[in-house]
Amino acid sequence: MGAIFFRFVPCKSKIYLVKLVLRFQSPILLIPMFQSLKIIPVVLLLAACSPPMVVQQSSVMVYRLQNDDAITADATVDGIVAPYKTALDAEMNRVLAVSAKPMDKGVPEGLLGNFVSDLCLEIINQQVADSNKADFCFFNNGGFRTTLPAGDITRRKAFELMPFENELVVVTLDGAATKKLINFIAAKGGMPVGGIRIGISDNKATKVTINGIAFDEQKSYRVLTSDYLANGGDNLSLLAGNAVHFVPGIKMRDAIIMHMEKLTAAGKQIDVRLDYRIYYE
Repeated sequence: MGAIFFRFVPCKSKIYLVKLVLRFQSPILLIPMFQSLKIIPVVLLLAACSPPMVVQQSSVMVYRLQNDDAITADATVDGIVAPYKTALDAEMNRVLAVSAKPMDKGVPEGLLGNFVSDLCLEIINQQVADSNKADFCFFNNGGFRTTLPAGDITRRKAFELMPFENELVVVTLDGAATKKLINFIAAKGGMPVGGIRIGISDNKATKVTINGIAFDEQKSYRVLTSDYLANGGDNLSLLAGNAVHFVPGIKMRDAIIMHMEKLTAAGKQIDVRLDYRIYYE
């Protein structure tokens, strides 16, 4: 059982077709798919049972093709794809919200990080029981794959910002682990956060308040983040394996879309400000 992937790869003035063959140990399910824009048929063979797939053998074959200009569209394929592409474009080009200003990443804080952090914390805490509400949240700038413009923000732009299927999760940390996390954020020069204020000196956190209350190392805290970070991504091994995880079942991208639609329904624009939630002393 295996998987076969095809992809056109441009290189200087030539076009190459790369064929990747993988052979798995697990049973599989055959699903035909099409890659958008290039309309290249791709066959994906996906695992259909719980045991993990183990690659037993792989091979790569490269075929040199003509220049891209010499490749003509296939009218039959275009006819099949056209109605689906039209419907998808209409949905992806739908305006979710209007922003008063462009939002970009930044350290120690940035408009984009403040916007996403605050909305994720708000949405999760509105939808979960009090026992699972997060005290504060943090994310990584690397998870934001683009910026958001001033003016209309479409559904397509939300997908470009957050193309991954990252879930929001709540992690419970004791005081010592929370202190390590806060110092990790400080050593990074700042990360997107919400519900917390951090003063930094010599790459260490000096003054910390959580929801306006001074940090207490004797307390445990519930921290909202992405499943990627909760599982130790971005060198956050201090979170992996040492915390209680609660998964509300909401993806980061869905939270962003929900918040934008809520603002528009209320007749409001996105208007984010820098508020010195992370600052240098």
